[in-house]
Amino acid sequence: TGAFVVCLDADDQLLPDALRTGIASLEQDPAAVYTRGRFEVIDRDGRLIGHCADTQSASDDEYELLLRDNPIWLPAAVMFRRAAFDSITPFDSRAHAAADLELYLRLARVHRVTRHAGMVAQYRRHGHNMSMNPTVMAPAILKVLEAQRQYTERTVRWRAAQRYAI
Repeated sequence: TGAFVVCLDADDQLLPDALRTGIASLEQDPAAVYTRGRFEVIDRDGRLIGHCADTQSASDDEYELLLRDNPIWLPAAVMFRRAAFDSITPFDSRAHAAADLELYLRLARVHRVTRHAGMVAQYRRHGHNMSMNPTVMAPAILKVLEAQRQYTERTVRWRAAQRYAI
C-alpha cells in the first residue's frame, strides 16, 4: 500500500539510510520508475568482504547497461515506485532465477530510471547463494536476454549490447 517497494532477500540486509536515500533519489527524478544504489558484500557472519562496482557508467541508457552487463545483481539495491506495477505483472515467474533482470529490462526499455551513489544494502555471500550458481543463473539469464531480441533490433547500440552479453 506504500508508494515505494524494495525487494529484500532473507539473507541480505538494508543499511540504515537505504529507504531515505532511495526515496530522495526518486523525488529528485519524478519521472523515474526505479532507482538503484550501491551495496556491500558481507560473509555469512556479517563481515565486510567487498563492494559492488560504482553505479556510474559511460552510458545513461539503463536498458543498454542491463543488456550488456547487468549491474543490479542485488535486488535490495533497487527501489521502485509502487505505481510502476499498476499496469504490469511485477515478476515473470517463467524467468525463474532471472525474474528480477527481466523486470528491470522491461521497465528500463520504456520508462525513465535513475541511479544514485548511496550505499544501501548488503549482499550476504554464504556458499549457497543462487546468484553464485552458474548452472542455475546462466541459462536463466540467457533466456531473458534472448527474449529481448524483438526489442534490441530497434537500435544499433541495443543490438551490440545484447550480442556482447550473449
